[in-house]
Amino acid sequence: MTFWSALILGLVASPHCAGMCGGLQMAFQSGTQTSATIRFVNQQRLHLLILNLGRICTYVIAGVLFAWLGLAFVSSLNIPQISNSLRVFAALVIVLIGLQLLLRSQRPFHFLEGLGAAIWKPISRLIRHDGSLYRHSFVSGLAWGFLPCGLVYGVVLTAVFAEGFWDSGLIMLGFGVGTLPAMLLTGSAYQWFRTWSRSTSVQTTGGMFFVVGGLLMLSAPYWVSKEFLEDYPELLNMVFCVT
Repeated sequence: MTFWSALILGLVASPHCAGMCGGLQMAFQSGTQTSATIRFVNQQRLHLLILNLGRICTYVIAGVLFAWLGLAFVSSLNIPQISNSLRVFAALVIVLIGLQLLLRSQRPFHFLEGLGAAIWKPISRLIRHDGSLYRHSFVSGLAWGFLPCGLVYGVVLTAVFAEGFWDSGLIMLGFGVGTLPAMLLTGSAYQWFRTWSRSTSVQTTGGMFFVVGGLLMLSAPYWVSKEFLEDYPELLNMVFCVT
């Protein structure tokens, strides 16, 4: 997965994000409104933006951290079979993400949310208003990023196997940016985006994009193998003609 494919996933998965996180976002907003610190609409919008930036920062940090741990583990072993197994695992996760979009189901990664709940509960208790609205917005957003979400965990699992931990961070950044329209748009603009992102054509196209991508990743060794070139020599001739 790349930054751009993760961004696409964030866009097409927006109905899931809005449905799961919309209530929590409203709770964060109402908590700041009762403090009488928000007097203008622009302050409210800035609070909402900073809140979501905090959430995305948590995604990026998680991607970098887990990728760094994964790369350290793989490099310490340096066994080709393990690297190949990890590639297969990452490809299967991408296929599952595609199937989740095609079937509009949260089940493929639902079991991971129970594990995340153990982290979310103690972190959610640490959210306290310290008198600074925007600092509170950012801290609340950081905590929000720990909210158990199977889809986020699925993206993290694929990001772990990026080429480097900075690439993993970019993948999580792309996913977070892709979810922003659903979390920031309001009124008629949000209704239009929600209708568009939930349409059968968008969900099906997005699902097929990731299913096909995962299958290509799964079968990649064959496409560059000697056996494939021997079976389809005309493709090799076509490459030479194009180049």
